[in-house]
Amino acid sequence: MLDDPSAPAVPAAISVFTIDRSGKASLSSQLVQQVISLIAQKVLVQGAKLPSVRECARQLQISRSTVVDAYDQLVALRHIQARPRSGYHVVVHDAMPLPGALPSLPARTYDYIWLLRTQLPDFPGKLNVSTGKLPPLPAEQQLLAAGMKKVSARLDREMGWYGSPEGYLPLRQFVQMRLQERGVKAALAQVVLTQSASHAYELVTQLLLSPGDCVLVDDPGYYHLMGHLRFHDIQLIGVPRTPEGPDIVELDRLAQVHRPKLFFTQSLVHNPTGGSLSPHVAYALLQAASRHDLRLVESDCEADYVSASKPRLASLDNLSRVIYVSTFSKTVSPSVRVGYIACNAPLAQDFNDVKLLTSIANAQLNERLAYAVATEPGYRRRVEQQRAQLEQNGAQTAVALREGGLEIFTPPNGGRFVWARHPRFDDSTAISGLAQAEDIILAPGKVFRPGLQNTPWFRVNVMLGTDARFLKFLGSL
Repeated sequence: MLDDPSAPAVPAAISVFTIDRSGKASLSSQLVQQVISLIAQKVLVQGAKLPSVRECARQLQISRSTVVDAYDQLVALRHIQARPRSGYHVVVHDAMPLPGALPSLPARTYDYIWLLRTQLPDFPGKLNVSTGKLPPLPAEQQLLAAGMKKVSARLDREMGWYGSPEGYLPLRQFVQMRLQERGVKAALAQVVLTQSASHAYELVTQLLLSPGDCVLVDDPGYYHLMGHLRFHDIQLIGVPRTPEGPDIVELDRLAQVHRPKLFFTQSLVHNPTGGSLSPHVAYALLQAASRHDLRLVESDCEADYVSASKPRLASLDNLSRVIYVSTFSKTVSPSVRVGYIACNAPLAQDFNDVKLLTSIANAQLNERLAYAVATEPGYRRRVEQQRAQLEQNGAQTAVALREGGLEIFTPPNGGRFVWARHPRFDDSTAISGLAQAEDIILAPGKVFRPGLQNTPWFRVNVMLGTDARFLKFLGSL
């Protein structure tokens, strides 16, 4: 291999890479990470030539194949390039982040995007008491690893192709059985697999709504759904949420005035209030929907956190007027994006047609992984453990907040959230600003409202509601 006289020389300090033979990472991955780190630190500059495979192997006393593997990975990652008769040279990309660079909090605009940006990454040193995440249980990674092993052991020809438009058949059958446990009788033709609950809402929007249409939503309600609908230029009308469910009197009035196409609502362990639909409100809601010829889109994304015997609109309605949406992402893994819709058969066929037109097929690997994890023997035990933990922490959070002088919208009953207010503040955005100054992320209630209207209420994750740092902050207000 001939030297390239125009290439910058590799600094002597890094001409010999180091290897930790006792470390958990493989030798090749250690070499990859060292090169990436040195590029990010600008020690290795554009065009710098790396040691040859033979020289690097000699310096580190490792096999040439290990160096070849590392260099191949770096080429694939576009951090170096192989030049004929010249060797391997560094490629520097603009704004390359330092390995392990910390995410920064978004500007305090307090809207749906702000909340999304605070939910997804972790912010070291900051306490996010409004997060939707739950602390991982010890068995979580083990179940995911077992599921991945099971999927990889059953690779077949179909997995390398698009798969069925309806989705992975064993998972659809499993969903059908889960629905039956919840009192929802659905034929297989009524079950539609989606790439998440959000994807389910997208299918509903594409099939049943047009820009400018009016829909009813819970007020307060699920912020991501509201942001999604507003993105599609759908007019949102909020139905006030009571501890027992939507305000039926107000729903009747709004439906008569606005003639909405749909009502998006969450029956059980409502996000963000934590309340659940009472039986008499559930029946009244179905009667109101019939009076106004209104379709109901029922979110049951927290289904695994509550008893299967709780009343669901889909079970009372037999999927006549109700479009039922749920997901595996809450209990299998947030990274395994698989959801589902249950509805009447003709509508299910229409949803599958929209899937074909917009995404051709489902994410079959995700569906198989969701099925593998959900049918692992330890899955049900982990879900039950998580449910018990939520119930216990919910009760403790409610007590702690009340002792601190706060008002609770409704006692938590198994969900992830408590909806609370401080008696001294009419607008919770003021509390959120004070919290951020103390490195506490607290979502103000306005980001859960259809018009981003100010409100004294705010959302608290029950797993963090008794945190000493948070309670000390509340006590200082």
